[in-house]
Amino acid sequence: MKVNLNEQKLDIITKSSSSYSLNKTLTFSVDSINAIESNLYLDNIEIGGIKIKNITIASAIKGIPIEYIPTTGKDVYCPIDGEFGLAPLLNDKNKIPTTLNLLTKYLSKPIVTIYTINDLGADTDNQNIGTLTVGEENTENCIPPYKYVELAESNQWSVEINKIELSGNKQLKNTKSKMFRIVEDGFYMYMPKGDLDNLAGILNAEIPQEIGGFYKLNITECKKPKPTITFMLGGPKIGSKHSTNPKEIITTTITLAPYQYIAPTEYGNECLLLFVTNEEMDYDNKYINMGEVFLRNRCVSLNWVNGRMGFADGKKPTKIVKKGEELLN
Repeated sequence: MKVNLNEQKLDIITKSSSSYSLNKTLTFSVDSINAIESNLYLDNIEIGGIKIKNITIASAIKGIPIEYIPTTGKDVYCPIDGEFGLAPLLNDKNKIPTTLNLLTKYLSKPIVTIYTINDLGADTDNQNIGTLTVGEENTENCIPPYKYVELAESNQWSVEINKIELSGNKQLKNTKSKMFRIVEDGFYMYMPKGDLDNLAGILNAEIPQEIGGFYKLNITECKKPKPTITFMLGGPKIGSKHSTNPKEIITTTITLAPYQYIAPTEYGNECLLLFVTNEEMDYDNKYINMGEVFLRNRCVSLNWVNGRMGFADGKKPTKIVKKGEELLN
C-alpha cells in the first residue's frame, strides 16, 4: 500500500471484503487531464492491530494509472493495493471522516510518524525501507524529544519558513518559497529555481541550462569546506496563532550538514547538489519540498488534532545514496 501525504482517505478494497456498497462514486483529478473514478463502500478494517469501524473505502474503477494495473509489467516490481491517506484536515466544517480522524478515538495519541532508513540503495527490499508508526512517536529509530511547530496549512504536511541561514553569517534572502513541505513522491529536495540559483551562487555550483538539471560543483569546489544550511521553521505568521499563548512564537531549526545536501558523482570527478528545482516534479513554488533524501535517518511526525508537525534525528549516521546507485561519502 502506498502512503500518500496529500490524500485524506483510505483507498483500498480486497476480493474478500464484506463491504457494504454506498451506491456513490468519487472522482478525483490526477492532473489537468486525467482523473480516477471510484465506487464508495463502507467496511470495517484493521491496521496494525487497530480495528476501525465504518470507514469509507474508495475502489477505483476507471482511470487507474497503468503502472498500478496487475496485468502490466511495472506492477510486478511495484504492486500497489491502495493508498493510505495521511493528509490532515483541521477545522473541517463538514466533518469529513478522513483516515486520521477515524483513527483518533482508537489511539492514545493522535500522532503518526514516518521514518526512512538511512542506507537505501538500488538493491533495497521495497518492504524494508522504513516504518510508519501510528499512535505515537518513533523512539526506537530516532532521538527524542521531537521538535514541534504549528502546521502552516490545515491539509498538508507543511510548516512556515521563518528564514534560511548558512553558516558563516550568510542568509538566503527574498525566497519565493514560504513553506516547508514533506512529500512522499519525490526523491530529492526541491526548491523554486530562483531560490536554488541563489543558493548555488553561494556554494559556487554551476547552474544548469535545462529545467530539472543537476547543480554541479567541480572537483576543486567539492573539496572545499561548505556551509551547513539551517531552516528556521514556524512563526511569526503561524506561531502567533498559538492556541494557549497568542504571543508565543514557536520555532524550531532543521540543519543540513554538507554531506546531507551534496554528493559525489559515480566517477568522483565532480559532485552535485541534492536540491533540484520544483519544476522537476511540477511542485508549487510556494513550497520547499523535502523528499526521500531529506527523510533518510529522520523521523517526521504529525499530530492531526493539535495541528503540529515534529522532527527528530535518527540514531544512525546518515548515508547518502543517489537514486539508483551507490555514492561515496
